[in-house]
Amino acid sequence: MHSPTPPPSQPWSHFTEVFREISFDPHSTFGPHSHHRVEVNYVKRGSCTITTDTICRHFGRGDIMVIPSGVRHYFEVGQHSTALIQLEFRPEIFALIPGLPPSEAMRLPEFLTDSGSTVMAIRSDIRIKSVMRNIIWELHNQAHGYPTVLAALYTQLWILLSRAHADAEERRALKPAIAPLVSLIRREACKPVTINDIAAAAGISSRYMRKLFRQQFDITPGTYLSRCRIDTAKEMLANTDMSIKEVAYACGFTSPRHFVSVFKRLEGIAPFSAFN
Repeated sequence: MHSPTPPPSQPWSHFTEVFREISFDPHSTFGPHSHHRVEVNYVKRGSCTITTDTICRHFGRGDIMVIPSGVRHYFEVGQHSTALIQLEFRPEIFALIPGLPPSEAMRLPEFLTDSGSTVMAIRSDIRIKSVMRNIIWELHNQAHGYPTVLAALYTQLWILLSRAHADAEERRALKPAIAPLVSLIRREACKPVTINDIAAAAGISSRYMRKLFRQQFDITPGTYLSRCRIDTAKEMLANTDMSIKEVAYACGFTSPRHFVSVFKRLEGIAPFSAFN
């Protein structure tokens, strides 16, 4: 049975209580506090730290923090002014999305409504940033048909957060020896680093690193690094006006030619054909 869109007596703004872009002065602090809303914050500029009863996590430019409902947390801005895109909504909003199967609709809210959950860190996902900005625009302007548009946007947000949550769970399930390597590659992928650089930073030999990746994923660490770069490049090509040359260098490739070659090898099509 499909859930209806919110009726006029319960507008989308009733479920989305904070939707804005905001700046904070250096060393500003808030909390500790908790609330029923789920917080999704994108760091546009600067840095900040979120501290809960169990963790302390640092967020920099391009990072996204997801704070579940009921989690008591303390927010502190770094030494420079910090700008955030803020979206705070009631988790029940996902149950209002038309056509979303109830079993699927409730899987993510269980994570978002568990006060024992931890703060989720998502690194450099421009798709979530884009969806957040579009939701904020629709809520502020409420143009014709905006409830339908918001239903689509929240569906997209639900899918993207679900994927990020699944990725985090998958990384936690990795063998202890390879988990930090996966995190290191994902964090450093868009820098001009090599597998030897990654191995050295992890304090192991590149030969041992290749062995671990063969055992866990049946691919080389070089292929994993390339896949991380190509996944980021696809996001940029789909969601920004950056040229192929700009994307190539932004994703850690040595040249646009190298980028096109790796893209064709992994995707089976050239980037200018895939995103033309």
